Amino acid sequence: GNGVADTGTCSPEKLEGVGSAQRCGEFTDTPPAYRDDNFNGVKDAMETFINFDGTFATGPDGYYNGLLRPDTVPSSVPRTKHVFYNSQIVMSTDAADITSTDPGPITGPTLFYVTVTDKNGNTMASGTTITVTTDNGKLSGPTSYVVPNTNGYGYTFPVNLLSDGTESAGGSVVISVKSSPGNLETLLTIPIAGGV
Repeated sequence: GNGVADTGTCSPEKLEGVGSAQRCGEFTDTPPAYRDDNFNGVKDAMETFINFDGTFATGPDGYYNGLLRPDTVPSSVPRTKHVFYNSQIVMSTDAADITSTDPGPITGPTLFYVTVTDKNGNTMASGTTITVTTDNGKLSGPTSYVVPNTNGYGYTFPVNLLSDGTESAGGSVVISVKSSPGNLETLLTIPIAGGV
């Protein structure tokens, strides 16, 4: 069965055997209770659901499911419903794991990717700052990022390294991650072979 929440204008009414109650003209029909594990707003096949008859209807049934439902609702429709709300809690460590694809030997412009996660493989806390610096060549594009308020399994971004016209035996790109709100800094130094 599907549940509802009042959204209409209510007025007091005397109901036989119940006493005084509010009768409202409108309701919002909702699907059965389910645990939205991936927070996509849809009940997927492997997600747990709760329903009194053991089946999951894919959407609202068009009826008010409650003890005070009107007599016009068929008796096959459940009188009760689990009231639910899916809430997400994102937790992360202050320390970061930073990984990078191999930039390879540098002979000209190059592109590689860096992924930042917490120690459990989750996205870092919202507000965590990431900065990119180099002592060999010059960076093109964004060199700082702020992790958004999101769930997932890390934050991946590109690093574009261009020539600065100076020959060099090599150097490094440094990725700095400062957690929020703990402000713990984690560094990764990526060796860059060859001059750019």
